[in-house]
Amino acid sequence: MNDSHPKNLAQALLEEAGDALFLFDPDTDRLYEVSRMAVELTGFRREEMLSRPATYFFRFGGKGGQQRLRDAATRSGVFHSQEGFLMRTSRDGIWIPVNLTVARLHVHPKTLALLTARDMRQQHEAHTRLADMEAELRRVMASVSDCLWSGECAADSPWIYRYFSPVVENLTGRPPQAFLGEPGRWQSIVHPDDLPCWRRAVERLASGQDSHEEYRILTPDGRTRWLLESVRVTRKADGKSCRLDGVLSDITERKEAELQLVRERRLLRSLMDNLPDAIFVTDTAGRYVLDNPAHQRLLRAEREDATVGKTLRDFLPPERAARYHADDRRVLESGRPLFDCEEPLTDRAGNRRWISLTKVPLPGDDGSTAGLVGICRDITS
Repeated sequence: MNDSHPKNLAQALLEEAGDALFLFDPDTDRLYEVSRMAVELTGFRREEMLSRPATYFFRFGGKGGQQRLRDAATRSGVFHSQEGFLMRTSRDGIWIPVNLTVARLHVHPKTLALLTARDMRQQHEAHTRLADMEAELRRVMASVSDCLWSGECAADSPWIYRYFSPVVENLTGRPPQAFLGEPGRWQSIVHPDDLPCWRRAVERLASGQDSHEEYRILTPDGRTRWLLESVRVTRKADGKSCRLDGVLSDITERKEAELQLVRERRLLRSLMDNLPDAIFVTDTAGRYVLDNPAHQRLLRAEREDATVGKTLRDFLPPERAARYHADDRRVLESGRPLFDCEEPLTDRAGNRRWISLTKVPLPGDDGSTAGLVGICRDITS
């Protein structure tokens, strides 16, 4: 073979290689040749580069980088695709992240070293973008009020919690790591009275059904929180296991408001049932939606469900019912209450009594009048 062929091949390699190549003497660190890509990436002139030692162009992000390069060049060993190195450029303070490989070339009359530097800027930029996206996702996950979690389950084993967003600590008073693994760790904080409904939810999930359940948990300081847990089940491609994606929402305020509303309704109902005055509520069409026993006695109705949905026409003579209905319309249309109006009341049986009547407009959620509240007092005696 003609000796010019290896030279031509070596020259082509230096010209066409996509990585920066540095051919140097491992004993003296003297550069013999650099590739076209090495010149382009560093921005130095070729002659200027050859006047510098090979290790001048590289540094390691940690300690001992140059010594590692020298050791790899002077001793046979593995130094392949090493991360964490930077390559110098002609611009002051500008270094290019590179991946280095050092190979020893056993050629006559002296063994040389070939250093290959691969430009890693695109990979580093992609990694940085990914890290930024992950940081942004973590920030969003930590800022939303709901906790997100995910897990896996199989038909023959309990599910495993794989992830809890940081918000779980706000909800439970415990860090996410406290619940990773089997669900027994979560079960331990469920309120004892709500364990049956939580276990029913677990059974639904194990059978591949989505779940939507409300239950209480206990915090380390002994407080109780209400949680709404919504879980979606997605069967995996293997058909044997499922992925669970859950959302935990703190509904403590809503549940406490609901309980307070129940207590207030019970109190109101107790007051209405025991007051001697007749109290009723009608809608804009004059239909009764609520009344108390005193009002039912006044109309000679047997019970509340005998009045709800009916009007005065069902209990009074037509002329008298029409008059009361007209009064109701004036209150509803004017928005002005009617106070202590004394008038006779004659029911269908002909019984005549005197009553003191007050009617007040009932405001609706949108600010319009939704009906009226009436209070009747029998002043016959």
